[in-house]
Amino acid sequence: MKMRKAMKILSAIVIVSFTFVSVLLGCSKEEDHQVVSKPPKVVKHIIKPQPKRVVQEAKQKKEQAAQAPKPGLELSVASVEQKTLPSKKVQEKKQARAETHEPGQYIVKKDETLSSIARRKDVYGDPLKWPIICLSNLEKLADLASGEDFPHRELPEGIKLKIISRVSAKESIAKSTPKYWVVNVLSAKTERDIIAHALKLLKKGYPVYITSTQVKGKQWIRLRVGFFKTKKEADAVGKDIQRVLNFGQTWSTKAKREEFEEFAGLLSQGKGP
Repeated sequence: MKMRKAMKILSAIVIVSFTFVSVLLGCSKEEDHQVVSKPPKVVKHIIKPQPKRVVQEAKQKKEQAAQAPKPGLELSVASVEQKTLPSKKVQEKKQARAETHEPGQYIVKKDETLSSIARRKDVYGDPLKWPIICLSNLEKLADLASGEDFPHRELPEGIKLKIISRVSAKESIAKSTPKYWVVNVLSAKTERDIIAHALKLLKKGYPVYITSTQVKGKQWIRLRVGFFKTKKEADAVGKDIQRVLNFGQTWSTKAKREEFEEFAGLLSQGKGP
């Protein structure tokens, strides 16, 4: 009995001792576990790569900022010239404006003649209409108007000539009474044969015009003065012309409507005798 009781006491002591040791070991491990803890996780934001276009634009802006002049520094000669001198397009526009004549006015350019100006589509489109320009600008051209080559002789550059526009001519015809009678001063095979007579009449202020026609297959150049309401008026002017030119070869004739519409409006705004 005593032996069993002693064994139980010993067993109890062993169990208690084991339990006590286990508790101590457990606390020691827990402390070790707390001391040797894992490092905290670092969370990083994921940045998406920028598109190539955005990168290139940013690079260009950076380069431009680097090339821009610093405050307080002088600009280079090249940059100053680039800012002060007008561009090529601006110069071309200014030159085009200078060459463009205003309505009712034409500025003579280098190498131009009365005939070449009259030939221009934006003027009359017919080189034979040079007397109309001469009649409208007698004060400026009177001293130059001489010689059989006058219509084809170079005019002084820069002269401003009055030009009667086609629109103005049509308006003039619309307001006036039709007049078809004209004085046929001279008919010739070449323009040169009538230039001297045309200049004499122009200087006297007669409404001279030149037209061409074909008769029996031959080309004729006609020097005429018009337009008149009746044959009687045309005959009277014809006699005056004969005295000015010192010959009696003029005659009165009735022009076609097309001829009247082509020339009458242009002549009515020129000077008369």
